[in-house]
Amino acid sequence: MKIRLLVVAFLAMIGCAGGQNMCTALPGEEESRGQPVVFGQEVPVPALRLRFLDETSGKPISPRVVMAHYYWQWIMYPATEHAWGAWADAEDRVRCEPAGQTEISVPAFTVRPRGWYNGKYTEVPWSKKPRFDRLELVIEFERWAPRLIIKESELRRYKDAIAVLKLPRAGRVKVVFERFPQK
Repeated sequence: MKIRLLVVAFLAMIGCAGGQNMCTALPGEEESRGQPVVFGQEVPVPALRLRFLDETSGKPISPRVVMAHYYWQWIMYPATEHAWGAWADAEDRVRCEPAGQTEISVPAFTVRPRGWYNGKYTEVPWSKKPRFDRLELVIEFERWAPRLIIKESELRRYKDAIAVLKLPRAGRVKVVFERFPQK
């Protein structure tokens, strides 16, 4: 019951509770690792308005599921073959089920990088706090799932725009931006 209340509060915080896109935050790393002990700089990710097109036909297409993976890295110690620890990926996830829609909005999200080791190897030979790494969108269909990787420096392009994703059966997703008219 306690976990359910935390999930509901988290959904309300990121704006996923209900809505036409049916976006749901999924349990995070704390479920298996316990409470984090070190934190990095928070990174605000803007709401992502996404429109889906089949790259071959140019026609609108509706995915079965869109998974947003908000990855950050933290120093894990001990780490095999890495005497001073190694960078490890961790993530927050949001699942959106478009339900036949060809355009969705993934709510704004604040990535809070965190880690489960805070010892001498997070400071020696330099400070290594957890850090945001990337946002990865996985657009799932019945038999294919193209991916789009968005680095922190690219996030500003998604603010106040519709990202038109041209989805191939294989290869990289192509993105074209449509800007909202300025008021």
